[in-house]
Amino acid sequence: MMYLQEQGHVTHDEMDRAIERMREFAQFRSLEVTEIFVEQLEIQPYGIAYRAMLGQLRGRKERVLITPGVHHFSNLHDDPPVILEEIKNLGVMVLFPGHVE
Repeated sequence: MMYLQEQGHVTHDEMDRAIERMREFAQFRSLEVTEIFVEQLEIQPYGIAYRAMLGQLRGRKERVLITPGVHHFSNLHDDPPVILEEIKNLGVMVLFPGHVE
């Protein structure tokens, strides 16, 4: 499973490339990406994709989330590491592939 926030400075093509790099990261680690959650900046209330992702994570036996970095939680909370801890507290392994954007 992957989660990303749209970034104001990133084009759609760049976002597509970032997703492809994250897929390659997962494949290299023998992980299957079954779902991709993208938080769109123009959709309100903010966090719809995040809440949907949490619902999917809760219903899984194997819980792995790939996200480009903690900054992709920045619009969900003033302190993005708080969101990261919330996810980890569900027993989710969070993987950061490095700079993909």
